[in-house]
Amino acid sequence: MKAWYLRTMRDDPTRGVAGYQLDRQLSSSNVPPDVSSALSSIHRELPQLTSDISTASTPISLLTFLFHTGTQRWAVCLDGSGGDYGAAGTNQVALAPVGVGLPDVIRSVREAMRSSFPFLTEHSLATGLVTAQQSSKTGAPKIAHAGQALLLTIGTILAMDDDHRYVSLAYDSGGPVSALLQLSLVLPESLARMARWSTGYPFPKSRRSQRIITCPWPRELLERHGDVYDRALGRVSWAHAVSADAIPGPLHWYVDELAAGRRNREIDITLTRGVDRYQARIPWQGVIDLWVSAIAQYMPLSNQEVRDVIASASGSGVRASSHDPENVLSRWDVRAAQRALDIQPSQQAKLDAMNVMLHHADQRVSQSALALARGDISSHPTMVSAQTVAMLQGLAAPAALCGAPLESKIGFANKVVAEAKRAHPSDHSWGGAAEEWLGSLGVGADQLSVPLPLTPSRVVAMISDNDVLNDPEALAPFTEYVTVQRIDPPESMGLAVRIVEEVPDSLVPLLLLLMSQSPRGLTWQRLVSAMLPRPQQVTETVKFVEQVDRGLSKVGDGLISASESSSDGSSRVTRAHENNASVALRFALVEYLIDKRYVPELIGDPVREYPAYSSLPVVLLAFQHRRVLPAPHDSGLNHAVSGADSSSGRSPSRRASRYRRWQRYAIVLQILIAAVLCLLLLLR
Repeated sequence: MKAWYLRTMRDDPTRGVAGYQLDRQLSSSNVPPDVSSALSSIHRELPQLTSDISTASTPISLLTFLFHTGTQRWAVCLDGSGGDYGAAGTNQVALAPVGVGLPDVIRSVREAMRSSFPFLTEHSLATGLVTAQQSSKTGAPKIAHAGQALLLTIGTILAMDDDHRYVSLAYDSGGPVSALLQLSLVLPESLARMARWSTGYPFPKSRRSQRIITCPWPRELLERHGDVYDRALGRVSWAHAVSADAIPGPLHWYVDELAAGRRNREIDITLTRGVDRYQARIPWQGVIDLWVSAIAQYMPLSNQEVRDVIASASGSGVRASSHDPENVLSRWDVRAAQRALDIQPSQQAKLDAMNVMLHHADQRVSQSALALARGDISSHPTMVSAQTVAMLQGLAAPAALCGAPLESKIGFANKVVAEAKRAHPSDHSWGGAAEEWLGSLGVGADQLSVPLPLTPSRVVAMISDNDVLNDPEALAPFTEYVTVQRIDPPESMGLAVRIVEEVPDSLVPLLLLLMSQSPRGLTWQRLVSAMLPRPQQVTETVKFVEQVDRGLSKVGDGLISASESSSDGSSRVTRAHENNASVALRFALVEYLIDKRYVPELIGDPVREYPAYSSLPVVLLAFQHRRVLPAPHDSGLNHAVSGADSSSGRSPSRRASRYRRWQRYAIVLQILIAAVLCLLLLLR
């Protein structure tokens, strides 16, 4: 048990010893020199309250608490008059153990006076300290009468200066000791040590730097020792009372917290650290400033401060009214985040505020917004709705969300995409923004259970992952995107060209698909025109034909290469027409190239001035007959060719006549070339 040290000077006629002297029975033995010196020094300051015990039969005492900086201990001074205190009076000085704060010192003395009245003893003080510290551990102390009166008292105490160093502390039926205890529970230890606390201040002198908090003297004692009172308090300058408006705002909140039985010990710790940073002694006002600043660090933000944070980060142009933005941000917590939502006038404003917090550059703000979800970001509807709005606006996911666990992010993304679909059931244009948002979040579209609307990039990516030469469903993403999202032909044609460029093997499957169906008006002829934008460019035409030829040679048997349109407009696959569809594509493509002037007419056209054309008929003929041709009356060929003929307005009979004429010239040309080669060999 930590030791109390006690020194008692008194007149005790019962022991046969007259006069004012040391009472060894009520004094400690084996006192360390520094403690003994402190006890003697304080004793010399105390006045001696002599009285006529025949008339002053009731013992009355004054208790004063002061902090002795030399020993770093609180000192308790008892000044007794009348009754058992003797004619010469009694003075007791006790030094509390190091590290014991003022509230526990006052509690210890109160318990000691109850058990050993009218004197203090080492045993009663030690027992009282045990009781006091047990009481301190039960939680935040209940501050009696906390409210406006306490606030005004604190304001008056803080208003003390070197010229007005005294404050009179009123008390009720609980007595002056209880009044001092209640106030000591409010003021921080660092500030309390700079003042002397008394149930009735008796010292005739005090230094200019000392602050005195004293209760009024008891009336009977005042009548006995009016002269002592006059020397102590008769001619002092009392601190002026202040209004509530003059008291710093943080103190208003602090007193309210005390009234509710709450006390943040971090405030006292912060203040103590602030005081310890100064090597020299800090003046009274300096400690007050540190205290108010420490309270402000833990005080919840006001509504206006919350609005300032949202406004300054939203780019709305609203100028924040807070004088110390860093102080505001340092106090931002999950309560401020919730209030930022609660004070918004509309649902849209609430969503905007949530996005501002999530995207805030200061992690204290963004993390507080995440904390609202209590570990599961997908469970907070406002956060989901806010990010849905942000995603549709093309914003990236905030860094605060990106740091969440992957499973949590996937669940969150599913809810955001689902809400976007509900909000825009017939509009799929936001798919691209969703892909970018998911990418910034670190979640892949394939990880979602809620599918995204198709986008050109996803269509290309999905087709590139499919086996376009063998899988009949490989081009399904393209047809789904064009039909479901009602894409116009120019845009769908651009996507088709992009697919061919990025997935070259998709050219033939696309042509075969577009021969059997025309999604949203896109035809295979339009695709060819887009692939060959400049007519009569022989080299480009030959390369294109060769690409189609290679594609047809690689197409697998499983590919859906021909279909017939049923009465309800759906596609009915017929395996009997697979070969015919390939043949039809060859004939239709050659006819289309001739018809659209990619190749000039071979009869009657001045082809001699275009030497490159001399080999083109052979190329086209080889392409056209790469596979066994069906008979001219074959239904599959006639059906495919008639489809191409109908688009150009020419009859099948005229087409067949031109084919035969063209083929004859090609054959004649080949024979002539062979004859020339043979003649050259003979001449050699």
